[in-house]
Amino acid sequence: MIPASLSSSYALLDNKLKKVLEFMAQRLKADLGDLHLVSIIGRPKKPDSVLQKLHTGKYQDVAAMTDLVALTVVVLYRHEVQQAIQAVKSGGLQIVEEPTRAIQATDFKYREPKLYVKPPADYLDRNEDLREVVCEVQFTTAIQHALDMTTHDFDYKGHSYSWGNFRLVAQLRGTLELVDRIIDDIEKVSIPNSESIEAPPELLYASSILEAIVARVDDKLLPADHRRMADTAAAWARAAELTSSGFADLLDRNRDLLDATSLDPTSAILGAILREHRDLVLSNFEGRFCISGELESLCVEAKLVPEERRVILT
Repeated sequence: MIPASLSSSYALLDNKLKKVLEFMAQRLKADLGDLHLVSIIGRPKKPDSVLQKLHTGKYQDVAAMTDLVALTVVVLYRHEVQQAIQAVKSGGLQIVEEPTRAIQATDFKYREPKLYVKPPADYLDRNEDLREVVCEVQFTTAIQHALDMTTHDFDYKGHSYSWGNFRLVAQLRGTLELVDRIIDDIEKVSIPNSESIEAPPELLYASSILEAIVARVDDKLLPADHRRMADTAAAWARAAELTSSGFADLLDRNRDLLDATSLDPTSAILGAILREHRDLVLSNFEGRFCISGELESLCVEAKLVPEERRVILT
């Protein structure tokens, strides 16, 4: 039950908080547009949560609270957390406070960095009634946010006041912090050589096929999904009974297709294979082929692919 006096005072605040929240979400989205922004989640503090916080005795009144409006900025990568903080600090919002806390090596409690901010001065000049509202903005990664959501009830809000639960969440936070670090450096990470861990031959083959393609095609022209392109090209090359070095030589002999501005790289690779190994590929590859008019105009062999083996493009 919320005291009537608190309900009345909060009711007067509610619309103001929602207005500030809407403005702040839009402003943060604009300021953070250059990052891998997963989401911006916001909410006004609910009356029951306000009451519990007032019960701590740390605040004189509701207006003294600094998290009546709270937003969470979720970015994809760990290194972008600090980039996001710097973007907000330089983006025109008024920084009220940037709290810091010393972290012990063994401390994995809830500790996402945060800023306390207000809207820009010119916005408050037009909205004088919002001048005292302070917003809390937290910054986290997608992985840590997923943990926060799934453990929220028995960790942060303490629905289950259990040492075991708190310990488990701390352990998970430590594990996910390590995962965040690995993802940040994913391009540099490799699994140590081990006799018990061997990459499948088909994966090694596809990887070598991709290396040959990347070495010969401008990165700006490659599709975003490199893995799917590698798997597709490897399937064709395998059907043509090509080694990885043989595939690389094939691409070099068919530079006209790779350099053709009318073809996407995958179509150019298909054309090169059809030129030299059409019968083998038609015999050994079980799927259909995506044959465009542009490919047919540059590769005579593409015209000889039967209609029943083609993807319908119209």
